Amino acid sequence: MKFTGIFAVYPLMTFQSEFHRTVFTAAISYYQNPRTVLVRSSELHRGVQISVRAERASQDIKDNYFSGLMFFEAGDWLLLFEVDLTYPGRKEFWTDDADKAEKYSDDEVEGLWQSVIPSFLDTDIQTYLMAMNLAFPGGFQTVGNAWVSDGAIHHHSSSYLSVLEESIDFVVEQGFVPALLPPEQVMQWVLAQNGVLSGYSDTTASRALNYFTRLYTRQFRNDEISDLVWAVAAIEALLVDAGRSSVGQLKSKLNALFKGHRNAEWLRKSVDQMYEFRSKMVHGNRQIRSIFRDDEDKNSKRADEEYDAKRFAVGLLVILLQRLIRANQTAFEFELSCLNIGD
Repeated sequence: MKFTGIFAVYPLMTFQSEFHRTVFTAAISYYQNPRTVLVRSSELHRGVQISVRAERASQDIKDNYFSGLMFFEAGDWLLLFEVDLTYPGRKEFWTDDADKAEKYSDDEVEGLWQSVIPSFLDTDIQTYLMAMNLAFPGGFQTVGNAWVSDGAIHHHSSSYLSVLEESIDFVVEQGFVPALLPPEQVMQWVLAQNGVLSGYSDTTASRALNYFTRLYTRQFRNDEISDLVWAVAAIEALLVDAGRSSVGQLKSKLNALFKGHRNAEWLRKSVDQMYEFRSKMVHGNRQIRSIFRDDEDKNSKRADEEYDAKRFAVGLLVILLQRLIRANQTAFEFELSCLNIGD
């Protein structure tokens, strides 16, 4: 049986940055040839290959699956995930001890198998999309998903949003530019981190990566702090010993990582501003208003403070994760030295 996951990709807009356009174009070019994702999280179909490729949306796809997306039109890009699976049989799939009396018919059990396959595949697909956002930093944002099973629309739908694009653009503007990384290298590194597909994190890198996944949400968050907290936690996992928050320790390590960068002063200043804002929010020392008044006009100075702190933290985290991936490492190592040696 053939299953197809159709993911609408946020199209290029005139207001998007040149960096984003370059990354987006590179990503689409990469998917002109079909790529492969292995099923790993579903024990029942582990090892099966999922084919993924880019394709432009037809008018039928727009009308039948994404009519509610006002900015997504026929001709915009999709990612198609396709897999052929064989029903393994009642005994292999339906392992519930309560089924001894065979309450459900064979056809009903097979229908249940068909109904859950897209959800079985979702962990692998979303993990893959997250990895590709580290390979092509911020290049892909899926804004809708539909599944087709043997040509008929399936009930399952799964799509995540993030603030990666605007965060990466924010740090790029200041000269901190993420790299384009080989997708296979990124995927290999991501899958090697515990906690992603199984278990719990066990290294600083795996902790940071699993914090990073919390930046993906079904709907954009309507608050000032969540994305910032997750991103800062990931940064501290990578750069602060034993996870103890220390602005001084973090700044000294960032100085070492970005030594000689022309905009190092902006980096240090942004760290201070990020922590100042987070501290006020977490410790209840910032004057805020009711969530039920969110539709009112906001104070631009306060909004910029919130938005910039979040974008800085997320953008910096992407760069740090990329550095570990390029070096195939699970932690940063720093050497403490004494510069002033007396008699």
